Amino acid sequence: MKKLFLLICLLGTVFTSSAQGLTTLSEEEKNQIKNPVTWEGAIKNLEGDTYELSLSAEIEKDWHIYSQHTPNEDGMGPIPFYIEFKKAGEEFALEGVLEEGETHREYSETWGFDELFFKDHGKVWQIIKLNSPAPKVIKTILYYQVCKEVCLNEEYYVVFDIANNCLLYTSDAADEL
Repeated sequence: MKKLFLLICLLGTVFTSSAQGLTTLSEEEKNQIKNPVTWEGAIKNLEGDTYELSLSAEIEKDWHIYSQHTPNEDGMGPIPFYIEFKKAGEEFALEGVLEEGETHREYSETWGFDELFFKDHGKVWQIIKLNSPAPKVIKTILYYQVCKEVCLNEEYYVVFDIANNCLLYTSDAADEL
């Protein structure tokens, strides 16, 4: 029984260490790596209280962000891109689904399926319809995994200023969200 337990622990360690063929980094090492993604956003008034919120990513050479459509069944696989829209359904309604620009498809030997990802550039957009009274800002949190030889799990905070038709700020910190 003791041998079985040791075998399971060993296999778990080997699997964890070799997942995606990536190196595991300490928290200090992660803090030394500059985020390889720069975000910009835009607001476009489509008609009346309907707006298109868009985000564009500039991704450093050799890095990539996994698409929202990358498989991740039962938590196995890369972490897909996701946006949390704060107060959706209360202050505004999401019209349709989050759309995304061009992605790349590549078979992963590690996971045994095709991964979809943004390379060099990425773009996503969502159409929203404001409720009455209209909110002045739309707060969002981006969740994504950006990878090269290592993967970094990122959270990024974006506030769209609807009243002034601009991006209020983007941040790695949630202090003001």
